[in-house]
Amino acid sequence: MRPLFGKTLEDLRKAHGLKQYQMAQRANVCRSTYGGWEKDKGCPTFVQVFLMAESLDERLEHVVANFYRNRDLKTGK
Repeated sequence: MRPLFGKTLEDLRKAHGLKQYQMAQRANVCRSTYGGWEKDKGCPTFVQVFLMAESLDERLEHVVANFYRNRDLKTGK
């Protein structure tokens, strides 16, 4: 099973009260690209994840840890 990053991005965005277009601006992509990431249709690059985390004053480690937490909840591990 492919790890899912979309839930992590959606949770991060909603925690900061942002719309998809606002997160897209932070990653320097169009809204449809960002929306695709939330639906796990594609995945941001490391640099794009870093830009989003930094712009939200989130630690990159926190974003990655949330990804693994979401993955483990999904897979039951």
